[in-house]
Amino acid sequence: MRLYDFRCDDCDRVFEELVSPGDEVRCPACASTHATRQLSAFAVGRSDGGARDTSAASSGGGGCAGGGCSTGFCGLN
Repeated sequence: MRLYDFRCDDCDRVFEELVSPGDEVRCPACASTHATRQLSAFAVGRSDGGARDTSAASSGGGGCAGGGCSTGFCGLN
């Protein structure tokens, strides 16, 4: 079983559900079976398997908190 994030297509509620392949997912708010699996931040990773450079965050410059992603620290560049 895996934990996935879903958004209900009928009521727009976002929820997590433990599912196995072939399981039917139901929204806990409206019981609809029309739900779309969402990409969670936990599932996003690097395709090259490398470690992230944390030097920008530890030095206080760059990074998302330092005024943008110009250093590439956040992985969005």
